[in-house]
Amino acid sequence: MIQTADSAKSRRRHERSLMALPVFFRPPGAQQPLEGTLRDIGRGGAFVSAGASVPLDVDVILELLAPGAATSMDVIGRVVWTGARGEQVGFGVEWRARDAGGSRRIRELVRRLTEPGSA
Repeated sequence: MIQTADSAKSRRRHERSLMALPVFFRPPGAQQPLEGTLRDIGRGGAFVSAGASVPLDVDVILELLAPGAATSMDVIGRVVWTGARGEQVGFGVEWRARDAGGSRRIRELVRRLTEPGSA
């Protein structure tokens, strides 16, 4: 269940919306997806709270189920920082779109997760 709160304000170019959404992610070399929680999302990237450590500057595949979607959506993010935000340990990603279809998927995912009444 998505728990949207006020948008996160920071020095980011894109506003982030706070939430708690289960997510699976696959860093390079992982045999099985790992579990985490999507804590915020915006047009530029996202923060994933996770117990597993992820190296900097690698691409991870995030598997999310957006509201109203019948199947999960895979998006790619490059890990731009790791560490703690308050008591939440995890990593921040910057979205990676390898083609126009990837850009559309990211925009649609962010829209579905941040649109009022989407939960």
